[in-house]
Amino acid sequence: MQTFKQRAEIGLSQPESWLYIILIVGGLLRLHQYLLDRSLWIDEAFLALNIIERSYSELLQPLAYNQAAPIGFLIIEKFMTQLWSSQEYALRLLPFLASLSSLFLFFSIVKLIKIKPTAAAIALGLFALCDRLIYYSAEVKQYSTDVAVALLLCWFTFHFKAHPPSKQQILVFALVAALSVWLSHPAVFVIAGTGLCLIAFAVRQQPARLLGYLAAYGLCAVSFALFYQFSLSNLVGNSQLQDSWGQSHNAFMPLPPTSLTELKWFFDTFFRFFNYPIGIELTGVAAFGFIMGGIALFKRQKFTFWALIAPLVVTLLASGLQKYPFQGQLLLFAVPFALLIIAVGAQEIIGRLQPANLLIPGLLILLLFSHPFYYAALNLNDPNSPPKFEYQRMREEIKPALAYLKNHWQAGDTLYVYYAAQHAFRYYAKQYGFDFATPRRPTGNYSGEWFEPALVSNPPQLIVGSVTRYERDAFAADLRQLRQYPRVWLLFSHVRDRRSSIDEETVLLSLLSSAGQEVDSFHSLEAAVYLFNMNSNTDETA
Repeated sequence: MQTFKQRAEIGLSQPESWLYIILIVGGLLRLHQYLLDRSLWIDEAFLALNIIERSYSELLQPLAYNQAAPIGFLIIEKFMTQLWSSQEYALRLLPFLASLSSLFLFFSIVKLIKIKPTAAAIALGLFALCDRLIYYSAEVKQYSTDVAVALLLCWFTFHFKAHPPSKQQILVFALVAALSVWLSHPAVFVIAGTGLCLIAFAVRQQPARLLGYLAAYGLCAVSFALFYQFSLSNLVGNSQLQDSWGQSHNAFMPLPPTSLTELKWFFDTFFRFFNYPIGIELTGVAAFGFIMGGIALFKRQKFTFWALIAPLVVTLLASGLQKYPFQGQLLLFAVPFALLIIAVGAQEIIGRLQPANLLIPGLLILLLFSHPFYYAALNLNDPNSPPKFEYQRMREEIKPALAYLKNHWQAGDTLYVYYAAQHAFRYYAKQYGFDFATPRRPTGNYSGEWFEPALVSNPPQLIVGSVTRYERDAFAADLRQLRQYPRVWLLFSHVRDRRSSIDEETVLLSLLSSAGQEVDSFHSLEAAVYLFNMNSNTDETA
């Protein structure tokens, strides 16, 4: 009679049929996310305005709106918008293609490292269903590209270990790796981590390749030095970004830790990593699998262990030096490495259990996949209504609000744009026929709070709101202006933000009600428009 372990091995030993099915499912989930064609939310609008409105040479300068992105990513994005259009599909094409490429690269790595079939299916399944990988496959940000670049570099590492490369292959790798640091910020961590592993392996088992590896990584070092001097030094010196990640997110490793609170940082960060960005909310289960997988790999496949762990260690050290935040989406590139280790750990746990006991192995798989499956199904059904903000697939749907505003706009109307909605409004203004949106030329070195304005007021048609995030009294100046006009529309998005101590939308509507009458409104996800008749003694309606 076959044991559970034997049945599992046989079930996955066919020509990887299960793995190909998983690949197709992962690709369809990413395609669905891309085809949602959701509105740009504020962070995307920040970057999109830089890409669309700047020339190629201007993209080499520090970006406006406190943004940071690799030069190579920006140039490709700019090319996409010129080749196709400046619409969201063009802006999101590179992240989408990078995400699809990541699926096949991850599949190739799974085969190269020769883990057991059950572990391979678990790893690929978790990767295909990972909610953050799916979400960022259609985000105008570089995080999907980070994943693809990390996997490509990792693929070279494992391929060279399994198949001693020729000089031509090493040259190709050197060029790819040297270019990768211009396309992805965390690429340098992957190069450093996997490079040390490959060089150490060459010293012991491929001495004839050592000189070629040293030359390749030397070229990478030169490329990174140029990139750092040309671009990255400005980013590292951005005090706004450093303060945001350090104070608001506590994303830098204490080096060295000097208190129990700082020691607790390691514990909290370790478990938080499995929740976000990996997306396994049962962090204890994921952590246990990760530890078991690490032990198993260290015992039996030391090269694989170090090649997967070393990039995380290098990133952690960079965090301790205050150079790279160790948190959230900035760690998305490391998700594939962690999932491989977790999958090996799950296989190890299954193998240690009683062969005939199907309950506990089945429960383990269920626990690992419960949230990935749940969020994949939920977002297929209704991407507008997730249970938690961090797993949201749709954000700040300003396009329906703008469409409603356009259809109900009358000559002589005034539009008040809430200050955090102005960047998305600037991006969409011409598309919806609001030609009175007057751009504010960004300086790239705004010294204000957390963002740089994108528009200037153009009364009577357009009033750009003051920054009211911190105090109710800041609304006074805006109210004085709005009282001058008979019909005033108010446009809101990105209102409920972690930086705000008040619900500014509710406060402003309450204050405006004392000076006028609300006669119309339209709400979409995290965006809304309201129409006020500022002469409350008349019977005029919308």
